[in-house]
Amino acid sequence: MSTSTTAATTQQEAQNGLEKALNQAPSSSPDVAAKKKSSTSSKTSKLSLKYIPKFSVSFNDKVAFTFGVLLLVSTTFIFGYAPKWLPQWYALWMVPLMIYRFFDFHAQHAHYFMIDFCYIGNLALMIYLFFYPTSPQLFALTFANNNGPILFAIVFWRNSLVFHDWDKLTSCFIHTFPPLISFAIRWFPEQFPEYTTCIEPTCEVNWTHTVLPHLGFFLFWLTSYYLKTEHVDKKFLQKRTHLITSYRWITEMDKKSKSYQLGQKFSPQARLFAFMVFQLFFHLLTVIPTTFMFNNIYVNAVILLFNYIVMVHNGSNFYFEKFVKMVAEKKEA
Repeated sequence: MSTSTTAATTQQEAQNGLEKALNQAPSSSPDVAAKKKSSTSSKTSKLSLKYIPKFSVSFNDKVAFTFGVLLLVSTTFIFGYAPKWLPQWYALWMVPLMIYRFFDFHAQHAHYFMIDFCYIGNLALMIYLFFYPTSPQLFALTFANNNGPILFAIVFWRNSLVFHDWDKLTSCFIHTFPPLISFAIRWFPEQFPEYTTCIEPTCEVNWTHTVLPHLGFFLFWLTSYYLKTEHVDKKFLQKRTHLITSYRWITEMDKKSKSYQLGQKFSPQARLFAFMVFQLFFHLLTVIPTTFMFNNIYVNAVILLFNYIVMVHNGSNFYFEKFVKMVAEKKEA
């Protein structure tokens, strides 16, 4: 074999080997593969985004969200830096929110809600803060109100911290501010020299200072509520079945709730009595811990924190479930 033939053969083998190596190599470099993957992911994202519904956020929602966040941040700052201003801060928000709530509830035919115990309890707190701050008995009563049924109503009524909703924000306000103020006055007395909180020299209470006064206050409210809705306004309410009271809501309208399902086990004639007994049981159950909360800062803090976490958790459920529902409805359409 000649030298030229051998060289040609060697060159041909080298070329074949190079082609074989190229054929066995990956079809694209890592950078190209990453770009292809990114492109595929982008297409998938665009495909998924088409199911997200287009909606506009109202100006009212934006304002409510802004004020809700500002209220949370500013209240946290005041509580940590200057808790002595909490009563004034509470009143500054309470008055306009209650005016707003009255007109809002009136438009929804639900203004009878404003004679519920939570509102009367907030009124009692205002009376203590600005008219009788030197009455330790009144403080013990408001402490029991605030840290008992008003606080635990967060769980029972499923209050949700939803910043863009004025109605939910107001509900959270009337159930969270009173126990927060009671906590501050009880455990930081040096910040509130004008308030008297201790009945005994040890500044501890027993059930006769908290449970009994609260039950007396509750029975006074329950009797007044019964007379107002079942006697004074009975004919008025019978003619206007669209008006909402707590009794109607729990026993007739809120059909998804367990309280409604429980109420259906009673005859229509017995439901009102069962409603009042349930109210009494709820108040008794929630006011018992207030004695321990008054006497121990850690018990007080843990129970407060638990209810506040439930409120935030309910808010997160509201946002996520509502968003998922909107996407599902859009996809089905």
